[in-house]
Amino acid sequence: MGVDVGAKAGIFRIARDLADQGMAILLITDEASEVHTHADRVLILRDGSIREELSPHDIEEEALEGLINA
Repeated sequence: MGVDVGAKAGIFRIARDLADQGMAILLITDEASEVHTHADRVLILRDGSIREELSPHDIEEEALEGLINA
């Protein structure tokens, strides 16, 4: 079961407000568009290990999608 679009927007707004106040926010998702739009730093985890660490500002969304779904 997922979160509806309106609720998701509210969650991201709250998370951004908290991050802007200095709180660390951990977002776990397999949706590249969410990562690309909302993350400041991206860690790609696979088989229990960090495989990639990058900034979403340094990669196109399509390339990020490829890393997430590899």
